Amino acid sequence: MILCAVASGAAEDISPRAPLPVKLSLRRCEELALSDSLRARIYRNSRDSAGLGYRAAYLSLRFPQVAVSASALRAYSETSPALLQPSPDVILSTSGAAASSYGLSSTYGTQTQAAASVSLPVFATGGALAASASQSRALTNTAGSPPATVETSPSWQASYIQPLFIFTGDPNRRSWRRAQLSYDAAIASLEHERLAIVIDARGLYYQTLLQQSTLDVEVQTLKAAEEIVGITRALTDAGKYAPVELNRAQLRFTQEERRIRNARTALDRAVNNIRMFLQLPGGIGLELTSKLEYRKFAWTSADLVNYALTHRQDYLNAKRSEELLELSLKDLRESARPNLALVGAYGYSRVVPSGSFDARTYNWSAQAQASWLLFDSGTTRAKVDQGLKDLENARHETERVRQQVQVDVENAYLNISNFDEQLRGFEADREMAMNNMKAVRYRYSNGIDRLIDVFDAENQMRALELEYLGLLVDFHSAKGQLALSVNGPLDFDTER
Repeated sequence: MILCAVASGAAEDISPRAPLPVKLSLRRCEELALSDSLRARIYRNSRDSAGLGYRAAYLSLRFPQVAVSASALRAYSETSPALLQPSPDVILSTSGAAASSYGLSSTYGTQTQAAASVSLPVFATGGALAASASQSRALTNTAGSPPATVETSPSWQASYIQPLFIFTGDPNRRSWRRAQLSYDAAIASLEHERLAIVIDARGLYYQTLLQQSTLDVEVQTLKAAEEIVGITRALTDAGKYAPVELNRAQLRFTQEERRIRNARTALDRAVNNIRMFLQLPGGIGLELTSKLEYRKFAWTSADLVNYALTHRQDYLNAKRSEELLELSLKDLRESARPNLALVGAYGYSRVVPSGSFDARTYNWSAQAQASWLLFDSGTTRAKVDQGLKDLENARHETERVRQQVQVDVENAYLNISNFDEQLRGFEADREMAMNNMKAVRYRYSNGIDRLIDVFDAENQMRALELEYLGLLVDFHSAKGQLALSVNGPLDFDTER
């Protein structure tokens, strides 16, 4: 712990002041862990990522997609006709104009085109609507011919495909169900991580409290050792004890000083751990304001198991995996069944060539489609059998996880019950040890008991205090582990 230096007197203190320690309650520790720790930042980013993936799946199955394209072309071509070898008399009789027809022919032109298409899945019916529109213009110049243009005014096509789910199911609804199951599994795992962050923050807080309380016990023991040194010196000076007894008391005092140094080092390490976990500035002190209290644990094992089976993320995810395999098995079975669909289309186009009348075209069509994989050499049957085995394994895994959840919760409950039973009878032992130590010290100050008796009484009292602190921390830590085992925000806290 960092102590703040306070100036005294009227003189002005110009030395840099140490930062004031931060008061940290258990509730505030949890809030900082969920807001500032690196694990909490990863948790929030992962949750946002899962939400974005879920939103992408939702949009792809319910909302349209629009694509546009455009092109521009400039082309040039040159044609050299195949020259025949005419007879000499033909050459002599050929005029100059005729001879020029054996020259080169060139063509150049430009072409522009723009198109747009829209596809819209109809989730309610399982169909798909598609529409497209395009416009183009071409200009061609050929040597010896007038320029020619061909222009297509905006033309469009629309079609709708409606599968008939007589022998098969709707694949879009299954895809959406897969997206929901995957999202629920991801969120369940992330919420378990969020709970783990809180439990780990509590654990660090408990350990820091334990080290602080241990230091307090060692300080009290040091004060008692110092008093024993004074009493022993007075008795030695009075001739009631040999000087060796004073040496033994002084050795005990130096031993307690070493224990205090060790306790302070352990406390500094605990403060560093909690400071790093909460991302607090380095060099800042912490003042823990919450106190650990003992309260009887009121939950029963059966209630905890039932709670865990409705909240434990690994058990729920195992059931989700089982449902995903069932969906995949349906897809495999339906791959060899007849697929029926109705298709309707309508279109319009208008072509305007240069030097001619424009041409308008209207078209529509209605079509019934049927497809059936009659024979695939047993491939589908083998895949279905494989899917059945995978589904059976998934069901075994779900049962294994259920039994493991039950065992985990029952073991955690046994730990808490053990600590609960020990803590209930501990107060009487502490009071008895305290009275025994006071009596032995009084008898020693009157020259009745030996110094070794005082050491034994103090060691017993110190051991009981440290044991009680350890049991109290273990009790609260066990409640945190139980909260992880049932994966729920159970009210296991003391008043803060």
